[in-house]
Amino acid sequence: MPPRPRTAAPSAPPPRPRVTSDLPLPGLRSATPRTPWPVRAGAVLWTFAVGAGVVAVATSAIDSTGLRDELYLSARAAAPKRTAAVLHDSVTVTIAAAAVFTGVVLLGVLIGTVLLNRRRRAALWVLPVAGVLALAAAVLDQNLVAGGATDLDRWSFLVFGACVLAGLVLLPVRASRAWLRRH
Repeated sequence: MPPRPRTAAPSAPPPRPRVTSDLPLPGLRSATPRTPWPVRAGAVLWTFAVGAGVVAVATSAIDSTGLRDELYLSARAAAPKRTAAVLHDSVTVTIAAAAVFTGVVLLGVLIGTVLLNRRRRAALWVLPVAGVLALAAAVLDQNLVAGGATDLDRWSFLVFGACVLAGLVLLPVRASRAWLRRH
C-alpha cells in the first residue's frame, strides 16, 4: 500500500462567528467621534449662561419692590406731570415686558443648548438668534435693575451676557461647524 499524502495542518484559527450585536468587540475602540474642544467649551458656556440668567431673573423677582420703587422714582423724575396711577401702571408693564422677554430668550438659549448637545444642525441657527436676543435682554435688564437693593441681579445679568458673548464667539469656529454638519 502506498503511503498516504499528508495534509497540512491549518495554520489559521477558524473564522469568527457572525456578530449580531451593535456593541464593539472587546479590545476594539469605539468608532464614535470625539467632540472638538470648541463645541465642549461652547456647551459649557451656554449652560452657564442659562444658569446665570435664571439666577438673575430669580434675584430680580426677589428684589421686585426695590426695583419698582427705583423705576417709579426715575419715571416720576422723567415725567413729573403724569399721575401716580399711570406711572405705577407703566412700571408694572415695563417690568412684566422685560421679564417675559428675558424668559423667552432664556428658553431659546436652553433649546439651542440642548440642540448643540444632541448634535443637531438646527443649533447653528437657533443659538445665534437666541444669543443676539440674549445680549439685548442682558443690556435691557442690566439697565432696569441698576438701582435695586442688591447687586447680585446686576452681576448675574453681567455673567449671563458674558457667557452668551463667549458662546457666540465659539459657535462659528470651523471645528464647531464641521462637527455639527457631519452628523
